[in-house]
Amino acid sequence: MRNVILAAAVAALAATACSEDGAPLGRGDGGGGAHPSNVSVAAGGGRGGASPNPNGNGHQGVTTFASMTLDGGAYPHHCSAPPFFDNEELDSCAQSECCEELEACRWGFPDPDDLGPCRDDSGALDESTDHGAELAACMAENCPQTFYEWCSSDIGYVEPPPELIAHAACLSDNCCDAVDLCTAEGTDPDGCFDCLNGLAVDFTRCEGLEACSIEACGRSVVWVPICETGVYVPGLEAGTCAGQSCCEEFQDCAGDGSPEDLEACQACLLGEAPTAVCDAASQCMDASCGTEICDSGILAATLGQAACLGAACCAPFTECGGDGSPEQIQLCLDCLLEAAPGPLCVDALACREESCPT
Repeated sequence: MRNVILAAAVAALAATACSEDGAPLGRGDGGGGAHPSNVSVAAGGGRGGASPNPNGNGHQGVTTFASMTLDGGAYPHHCSAPPFFDNEELDSCAQSECCEELEACRWGFPDPDDLGPCRDDSGALDESTDHGAELAACMAENCPQTFYEWCSSDIGYVEPPPELIAHAACLSDNCCDAVDLCTAEGTDPDGCFDCLNGLAVDFTRCEGLEACSIEACGRSVVWVPICETGVYVPGLEAGTCAGQSCCEEFQDCAGDGSPEDLEACQACLLGEAPTAVCDAASQCMDASCGTEICDSGILAATLGQAACLGAACCAPFTECGGDGSPEQIQLCLDCLLEAAPGPLCVDALACREESCPT
């Protein structure tokens, strides 16, 4: 459980690194709760972007355009250009901080429905044009994007690290059907949020999104509460297994259930603050629910894949993982995920395709 890698997948492989900033947890500056998920929603529900948990506290993570603010508030309009961005907050900032660039984009196109010289065919800002690039540069400097939405779901990441920005883009490119199913075609993002954060009755409505995210983007989006302890495990399969096999160990880790004990247990399990408090829970998960391929430091997407790859492909994956250092593991993962393809993982990929293709 305290491996360098927490969860991920490329086809049959799982491969996401637990970075120094806490990803895939994405613990936000809002802090204050044991629930590690950085997925939240604030669409009309008054949640304000905070991710609640059964203990009544949470942390800043994902919100919606409806609740997004830039630098703490709205910007006054002092510009003659008509609206350019659909989001009022973003457009207000553009009007105030980038008026010259905005007017250059909108000159001669007073109808907001006209595409103008700074829009692509979809109506989005086109940075490949001179005026579009100037507006984009001004916006990046003065109105930085803080919300990265999953498709058009009103769910997304707030001020995420780079790997979660990439994950939001990956979901939007590959998993919008699953996001739509989870949010009931956009009518119930709160229900999807509850499912993702283990607050629903079951995981039926978000299990498709979990599967798509793991397969296409190499990251789990579901957090599973373990045996009513207040501690969560990322990944539907791993969390379900931990709940079935390691209840007593997680109860010991959670201590008296106070916020302090829960925070210490969660941080220990995720490698943020390793102590002896989670040793038993971590060892139980490694024994009962472990998906590490041999001793390579690389995790498979499922228990079944771990068994198959461990039996058939131990040598090439161990070679890819090298000395097991975080740097070497990340190089291997980048290769496996084809972010940096090369000879390092060619044998591991070939073995996987031949022996464990599904």
